[in-house]
Amino acid sequence: MLRINFLRILSDYVSMVMAGQGSSVESEGKVFGLNKKLNIEDEADQYKLVGLFSEWLVFDREQKVFDGLTGLQYFVKNNPLRLPDNEINAYNDMLKFEVGYFEVKNIELGKGVLLESIANSKEYFVNDVTASLSLKKEDTIWARIAPVDDIYHIVGSLFFVMPYKIMPGMRQAVSEWKKNSFDAKQIASWLIEFKDKDNNEFHNSISKKSKASSGFTNATEEYEKA
Repeated sequence: MLRINFLRILSDYVSMVMAGQGSSVESEGKVFGLNKKLNIEDEADQYKLVGLFSEWLVFDREQKVFDGLTGLQYFVKNNPLRLPDNEINAYNDMLKFEVGYFEVKNIELGKGVLLESIANSKEYFVNDVTASLSLKKEDTIWARIAPVDDIYHIVGSLFFVMPYKIMPGMRQAVSEWKKNSFDAKQIASWLIEFKDKDNNEFHNSISKKSKASSGFTNATEEYEKA
């Protein structure tokens, strides 16, 4: 199983290595767009964005300081904290993560949720008590999941309930994205654009990832007219 505060352990390690090798967290923050994003007034949203930034550094961002790997990949490869095999194997399992959109198909209160990937239509039962208590069937969420010891968990810092249901055109467009392309940086940009715009315009930041396909845009327009 994962260590308690596993994501904090990874995040602290990544920050320590970056600082010790002259790789600036501030410069990475500019790549992420953190300074611009933190201009929002809501402190809760600022906290979410900082969490997403740390998650991006751990799971998504490939850096020279980590030999061109992500923080997680480097951590697993080198085992710098000299974790026992069972613990480092749990982190190794997290390399199999999938991040993106999921639809809630069923809920087992106090245990977990059955999620269907919008990208590939696969179903995963994800063990997460918080999700089981806060989600409802047919919710669309952004989350990062991974199998640890063959049991799926939400392994990111947080998940977001998206304010719409998936329509056929949206599903087709999302299936054309590369695996894990809608990562923590993308969801942070979405969060800000959604806060800055009317609800009817929240699709714009997502549809940018599907410029080659009009399916997503057409489907969302149809949904708004329904």
